[in-house]
Amino acid sequence: MSLVLNLGVLDVNYSDASGGGVTSTYDVAMILEENYGIMQTFFDLYQDRIAQWIADDLANSIQMLANGVGIDTGGGSGSASHQLAGKRRSVSGSQSSTLTYGADQKIEEAFRAFIFGGEMTKITGSSISAAAQAGKTKRTKSGYTKGKKARPDFVDTGLFVSAFRAWTEDK
Repeated sequence: MSLVLNLGVLDVNYSDASGGGVTSTYDVAMILEENYGIMQTFFDLYQDRIAQWIADDLANSIQMLANGVGIDTGGGSGSASHQLAGKRRSVSGSQSSTLTYGADQKIEEAFRAFIFGGEMTKITGSSISAAAQAGKTKRTKSGYTKGKKARPDFVDTGLFVSAFRAWTEDK
């Protein structure tokens, strides 16, 4: 068994009130990964913790199977699509099952904390985005955060960060 960790996003379209072109979270993820290596940097910094979370989850799954207890695989009735680097993963029912569901959730939570905590900014030593420093955002009618306060880099509408997903698959 060879376990592969995937980091990606739910492929969701951003709404564009101006009627311009449609951009999706996948498009944004690809641009950010190509230009800044956000997910790779996150993985590089957290790989030891991620490996431990996955190992713990697999051990728990094996123990539960040995005791005849079911495993929470995270399979739901909703449907969506994970996509990054050309890989798609349908998220519905049995197709979404994973033996590392708990670890997946911890990875997703850690990634969000990584972004909202400004860890990429700390790594580079300065803000990556002039728009973030100026407090520009598409979330408000004025186009700025309240008081024009700086916002974290890579968080404009928040859709990219909330769409982030981690999952494992057997290869």
